[in-house]
Amino acid sequence: MAGLPPNPNTGQNRKPTTGVRYVRSVAVAGQNGAPASDAGNSAPRRPAAPRSVPSRVGAGGKRKRLGELLLEANVIDEDQLEHALKIHRQTGKQLGRVLVDTNLVEETELIKYLAINLGVESINLNDENLQIESDAVLQIQERQARRFNLIAFRLDDDKEMLHVAMANPADVIAIDTIKSLTGKGVKVFIGSRIAIADAIDKHYAQQYSLDQMGEDLKSVDAELIEDMDDDLGMDSDAIDAASNAPVVKYVNATLMEAVKQRASDIHFEPFEREVMVRFRIDGALREVTAPPKRLINAVVSRIKIISGLDIAERRLPQDGRCKLKLGDRVIDMRVSTLPVVHGEKVVMRILDKSATSMDIDSLGFDPMTLKEMKRVLQTPHGVVVLTGPTGSGKTTTLYSFLKHIYSPEINIVTVEDPVEYQLPGVNQVQVRSNIGMSFAAALRSILRQDPDVVMIGEMRDQETLEIAVRAALTGHLVFSTIHTNTACATVTRMADMGLERYMITSALICAISQRLIRMICPKCKEPY
Repeated sequence: MAGLPPNPNTGQNRKPTTGVRYVRSVAVAGQNGAPASDAGNSAPRRPAAPRSVPSRVGAGGKRKRLGELLLEANVIDEDQLEHALKIHRQTGKQLGRVLVDTNLVEETELIKYLAINLGVESINLNDENLQIESDAVLQIQERQARRFNLIAFRLDDDKEMLHVAMANPADVIAIDTIKSLTGKGVKVFIGSRIAIADAIDKHYAQQYSLDQMGEDLKSVDAELIEDMDDDLGMDSDAIDAASNAPVVKYVNATLMEAVKQRASDIHFEPFEREVMVRFRIDGALREVTAPPKRLINAVVSRIKIISGLDIAERRLPQDGRCKLKLGDRVIDMRVSTLPVVHGEKVVMRILDKSATSMDIDSLGFDPMTLKEMKRVLQTPHGVVVLTGPTGSGKTTTLYSFLKHIYSPEINIVTVEDPVEYQLPGVNQVQVRSNIGMSFAAALRSILRQDPDVVMIGEMRDQETLEIAVRAALTGHLVFSTIHTNTACATVTRMADMGLERYMITSALICAISQRLIRMICPKCKEPY
């Protein structure tokens, strides 16, 4: 972006000086059109409405600098420019970056004037009509793309000219490096820094090859532990297709890559002409390498086989589990299939205990809330309820509660559907509704097992709620979850489910509503 060019007379770098280096003369009029004698005491003027985009060439044919362009367009005023230049000289940041960081100019507007200043075209990578060509993306290694904050998005018809979006088109080192590495000419476009970073994340993940994933898989001791106990159906053709080497390799490599990227879920989604595979990482879905449309049925069948599901049943939803062994780690995966218009959608929930903290102190609660929660956990009896949407970490928080209070002197029993993590010293019961082992049925038996603490995965119906509350009233500490949007709504929800209000008052000791928030990378974060 704009810096201080050499003095054209001496060829030496100019030394920074105080004040604005390019200032237009402004006549401040007083009453009756006469110049104001005390203009310095008036409030700073706000810039007028932007005019038409100015020319990049000034008097004498010299290129106008960024500050001049913004002043002429009334995007900023002279005081704002002087303030930005002061920060620019103190920090060494590019002027454009300073203007955006201080909220003086929107990045989209800055890009427009930078394009004029540098004599290049601008590009909107978020435009739905823009097709980013995979052949162009792969011309530049991901490491170089991230280093220079750029991405190639198009190749000319003759394959000799590469169109590249850059956050800083004035970076001649980056341009020369790309020319040298690709052996092609480079046509530079200026784009948003954030949009380029997002495009790099998306398109390089999509281009991650199966061969490379396969090599990564070979580099570690990785093995899928198949659940072959259940009836897999009699579709021998589907079994043969699912056992083909490319399909097995793709499924194994995808699961391995999901664990490597710390994904919480894997989505396999069939559409009319394509297949989309996405990882949920830090709460956001990101596209990754997808198999050809013709292989999606075989991929789904392979996942069903390793999860112990019926591969012949494609009309009904199914749930299963599988395990991925990575060295000494065994990672559980919950599998859910759902019939959709163009096939079956599969979602795999990754339950990696080693990647999940069970320490209540490291979950990110603020100190005051954490102190109050620890006080509640010392209560000998009562009901503690967690609320929040699916995937908000309620189960992890409940497990951290159990770990915090665990002692050989107390008996802890849980009822879960499913058991997500196995905790040492805790008796965990798996709900099996198909054979009558519901939450309520399990709770009746558990209360005859002399428990001190009971954890119920979810209070779904009136019967389960009543048993849990009666357990709390008879001297047990009960943890559970319930579906409400706020902690206060827990009382209303329990009453709506048919529980008497006096029982709610007597049993409920704490209701906690929680959400997950995305964390800032400690290595990349900057003060704002």
